Parts: sequence; structure tokens; C-alpha cells
Amino acid sequence: MVGPQILAEILRVFEESGGLDLAERLVLAIEAGEEAGGDRHGARSATVTVISDQPYPLWDVRVDDAEHPARELRRLHGVFRDEVLPTIRGMPTREDPMGEAARQALGTPMERKTPSNAVDQQTSTTATGEAL
Repeated sequence: MVGPQILAEILRVFEESGGLDLAERLVLAIEAGEEAGGDRHGARSATVTVISDQPYPLWDVRVDDAEHPARELRRLHGVFRDEVLPTIRGMPTREDPMGEAARQALGTPMERKTPSNAVDQQTSTTATGEAL
């Protein structure tokens, strides 16, 4: 990093965005780090991975080679949220081994409470912001 002010800005943005879901908070923090000066060697990649209690990640978005990795991560975050996350939320879970998608295809109703694979503030995190 260019200096400790980068990490301070990342932390500030992450803490101030507490009302948002975890993946969004991580993307915002990576963007803030890049905008504050980022890596003194120049950044080319960024990653956000959010792991919960299922055997698969809820979010796994990676930029490996981009001129502006935080900007590309933001774009991919939107694509993932709109096109991939709905499928992941319908996948089988430990509490629901059939999964919502299979149940809907088969026409098998099941009363469910909050899905265990919903992204929320209680989710464990692995985040690598190489764009920092």
C-alpha cells in the first residue's frame, strides 16, 4: 500500500456501510482503497469472496487483470448479484437438501423461514482486495 492512510480509509468505509450486505461493503471498501491511492506498485486484480455455512461460497467475484480492478469488480458485482446470486439462493442447503430451484421445478412446496444462504451481516468473510 502507498501508506497507512489507505488502510484507514478502507476501514472507515467498511464500518460506515454497516447497513449494507457484506459483499457490497467489501466492494465499497476496495473502491475506497483504490481511490485513496491503493498499491504503490499499481493494482491489477481484486477479489470478494463471502462464505457462509454452506459448502459453497455465496459470493465469489474475481478480477485478475484490469486497468481499474475496483471499477471492474463493481461491474462484476452487479452482474453476479443480478444473474448468479438468485441461482445460488435456490441451491440445496444443509437445512434444505432439495433446494428451492429443484422444489419449484418439481412443484413441491415447502414452508421455509429465512433462507440459510441469505447474505447478511452475520456471514463469515474471506476477502482479498488485491486492488488495495
